[in-house]
Amino acid sequence: MAAKKTSTPNEKSTKTTKPRAAKPNVSSNVPKVSNKSDSRPVAECPFPEHLRVDLEAAQTEVLKRLLGPNAPLPVFSTRALEHGLKAAGAAGLRQGFSWNSQMDLAWALGYPKMTFIVDGALETDSKSAILAFYGKSLSDLDTGYWFNKTGSVYQGLVPRRAAFVLLHEIEHGEHPFGLSEKKFLQATEPRDLSFEEVRMMLEKVDEPRWLERIALLLEALAGSSSVANVLCGLLEARASDEGNNGKFRVSITQLLMAMCRRLPPDEVSALRQRGAPDAHARGMNAMAKGWLDSAITDLQWADGVEAEALRSFVEACQEGVGDVPFPRYLYAGGESLIKEQVALFDKYMDGPRAFFSTYSTIRHPLLTGPALLSRAKRDYRDGMTHWFERHADFFRPLLENLREDGQLGSHASDVLKRLG
Repeated sequence: MAAKKTSTPNEKSTKTTKPRAAKPNVSSNVPKVSNKSDSRPVAECPFPEHLRVDLEAAQTEVLKRLLGPNAPLPVFSTRALEHGLKAAGAAGLRQGFSWNSQMDLAWALGYPKMTFIVDGALETDSKSAILAFYGKSLSDLDTGYWFNKTGSVYQGLVPRRAAFVLLHEIEHGEHPFGLSEKKFLQATEPRDLSFEEVRMMLEKVDEPRWLERIALLLEALAGSSSVANVLCGLLEARASDEGNNGKFRVSITQLLMAMCRRLPPDEVSALRQRGAPDAHARGMNAMAKGWLDSAITDLQWADGVEAEALRSFVEACQEGVGDVPFPRYLYAGGESLIKEQVALFDKYMDGPRAFFSTYSTIRHPLLTGPALLSRAKRDYRDGMTHWFERHADFFRPLLENLREDGQLGSHASDVLKRLG
């Protein structure tokens, strides 16, 4: 049962410099993943230790419970971390920003514009197990692309076998669920992806809304170097794009600003000679010209933001320009911006979903309020409860201080009862 064919792919061949094959950076001094709160064994993962990270987010706590208390713990990994502390973005590392040092590194290297491959979240690699993970059935697949059907389920996290189901649809224009079980497993067998395969799949993308998700998935499996080089080639090929087509260039530019944080400085320099953007230079130029919205977009990827830029960030929040608490603002803008943005959280219509998937990776007392408000929503209650339990030592005193709070007191007391 095939999905609809993908819309007109870009069939042009884009010249690009093929990067050297990346070798695992086993000397990156990245700490090992810690599962100190759970004594279960971990699932098998083909990626080495330095590519693994426990996000300790609410949605990852949910994934750890999908297969029951005796099943191995899922493992989250991505080749976006393969350069470790040698990556350009590691210069801006903020220790203690997240729950563990490996996740601190992920934030420094551009999280949450990053995808993680999950091993151990599926009981089997069968068609039925993958469909169940996404809450879909075969009949659902007649009405649209499998790729679109999975976009809002466990954002930024993709089971390894499901990743190759998605890539099969991109490569062949149809999903493989109509195949027999044997042929399905053959068609979606996880494998190393070559540079040419990465290039071919990215050149098929002709919609900006698909580009980011496909690029980040390929990066997680094949590494940042290959994907960034292909994106630079696409940027060169689309130099004259205007109007609606210009949105594609904007999407490429934003991706490159994030990916340049994960690459060594010499690779970043080579990419910039080919047109990859310098986030700091772009942001400060926009600030100087009064293009505040552009400056905020670009400076979220920059380190060493000047005090004047930070003040503009905060003023923008107060004036409504930046009235959505984008997570990279909290990382790039520092303590002052966290305080300003948290005050806006309950006005943010997508707040609970964003907290569940992303903000819960941040370790900060000021996020206790948004965490409680997220838990108050039925769809996120169980996951947020698991998350509070995981971080009980951190939150217990903060929750005690909120018992008498007019808005949050009852929520805080309810969580404390669960923590015991």
